[in-house]
Amino acid sequence: MKRKQHSKSNYKTKQGKGKHGKHGNKKAKVNDEAFDWGDSNNNIASDNEVSDDEGKKKAADSDEDDPYANETNDEKRVRLAKAYLGKLKDKFQDEDDDADPADRLASQLEKDVQESSGKLFKQVAHKLAEFEFDHESCKWLKGHKLPVTTVCVTEDGSVIYSSSKGGSILKWSIGEGGITKTKLVVPFDDEADDSHAASNKKPQKKIPDHKKTILALAVSSDSKFLASGGVDKILRVWDVASNELLESFKGHRDAISSLAFRKKAHMLFSGSYDRTVKHWNLTEMGYVETLFGHQNEITAIDCLQKDRVVSVGRDASLRVWKIPEETQLVFHGSGSLDSLAMVSDEYYVTGDDGGSLSLWFNGKKKPTYVVRAAHGGKWITSVAVLPRSDLVATGSSDGFVRLWKANLKERSLEPVASIPMDGFVNALAFPKTGSFLVAGVGKEHRCGRWEVNKSAANGVVLVALPQLFDE
Repeated sequence: MKRKQHSKSNYKTKQGKGKHGKHGNKKAKVNDEAFDWGDSNNNIASDNEVSDDEGKKKAADSDEDDPYANETNDEKRVRLAKAYLGKLKDKFQDEDDDADPADRLASQLEKDVQESSGKLFKQVAHKLAEFEFDHESCKWLKGHKLPVTTVCVTEDGSVIYSSSKGGSILKWSIGEGGITKTKLVVPFDDEADDSHAASNKKPQKKIPDHKKTILALAVSSDSKFLASGGVDKILRVWDVASNELLESFKGHRDAISSLAFRKKAHMLFSGSYDRTVKHWNLTEMGYVETLFGHQNEITAIDCLQKDRVVSVGRDASLRVWKIPEETQLVFHGSGSLDSLAMVSDEYYVTGDDGGSLSLWFNGKKKPTYVVRAAHGGKWITSVAVLPRSDLVATGSSDGFVRLWKANLKERSLEPVASIPMDGFVNALAFPKTGSFLVAGVGKEHRCGRWEVNKSAANGVVLVALPQLFDE
C-alpha cells in the first residue's frame, strides 16, 4: 500500500469549542483520501475471488521468472543486505543537509539493530490528538455475511485476514491494482477422498471453511504462515503465499480462543477454553508443550520477541509464561479479562467485561492504572497496540474505537482520539507501518448473542491514520 502525498485537501480542519464556548485550536479531519488503497472504488473492496487453480498458476509463473529462485538462504541474506545498504547510501547522499552521510548511515543502522532486538520504542500517540476522525476516515470491506470475529494483518500492511461466525477466512490483498479478496479453502482429507472413491459416488464440494466459528487468526512476522483456530478445536496452519492449507493440529479439548506468534520466529502459541496454552514449532510443524495454570477459560494471548507469552482469562488472572525457565508469573485483576495486548515485554494492556481498561507492569501484582468505564461502561471487546509504540486502540459496542497513549513513565493511560464505529468491535489490529487500523465489526459479540445491534453492519473496516513515523 502506498501513502499519497499529503496536502491540505487530504485533512480538513474543524473549529473546536473550549470550555467557555470560545473557539479552540483547529483539528485536522482524517479521511481515507489521504491514502492510496490502490483502487478507484472509495467505499467497497473488489468482490473478485481468486480460485485455487488461478493462484497456483500465478505462483508457478512467478517461480519461472524469478532469477533468485535457486539461491540459498545465506545468499539471499547477503543480497538483501547489500541492496539495503546501497539504498540507504543513495538516500543520504541525495538529501540536501549538512549532516555527514556516513553518520546518517551509522545512525540508521543503529536504529535497525535496536528494532530487530525489540528495544526500539516510539512515542507517537500524542500526534493523533491533533486530528479528528469521522465515518469518512473509514473504508468498509464487504464479504462476511455474519459478524466478524477476528482480524490480523501482515507487518507491511499488504495483506489482511478476517474471519466470522460462519467459519470462513477471507484474505484481503492491498496492491496497486486494488484490494482483492480471496477465500481460503480447506480441502478434503485423504480418508474422505478414499470413502468417496470406494462408494463410487461423485465427490462432494470442498469444505469451504472451519466447521464452526473461527475465534482467532495470527500471521507470522515474516508473513510466511497464517494460523487459524476456533470452536471446532482444530488449529490450522496456512501458507500465506499460496493460500494452501499446510497442516491441521488436534490437541485442544475445547475451543481455541486466541493465537499469537513470537516475533521473528515460527513459534506459535494457542490459548483455549480448555484452560491451557499450547506451544507449537511451525518450522518443524510439530507440537512442543502444554502450559497449565489458568483456572478458567483463556480469552486472549500475546507474544513479542522474548521467549515469553502473556495470557488472560475468565479467572481474572494475567499470566506471564517464561518458556525457557518453565515458570509463570501470576497477576490478579477483577472480573473476566477478555482482551489483551503487549505494549512491551514489561507492560501490558487489558480490557474486561466490566468496561475497565487496565495497564499492567510485570513488577507489580495489580494493575498500575485503571480507566473505569473506558467505553461508557460497555464491555471492552478488543485491544490492540501499534507495535513498539505507545499507541493503544480499544473497541467495544458504544459506537467508538478509542485511541490511548500508554505513558510508561507515569504508568498511565491517556485518551487521545476516538473513531466513530457502529456495532461490536470484536477485533483490532495495526500493521507495523502504522498506516491504518483494521477493525472486525459485527452486529453481535464474537462469543455470543447477548445483545444484537440491528442497525450495525458486519464487515472489516480500515481506518486511515495520519503519518506517525518519520520516513
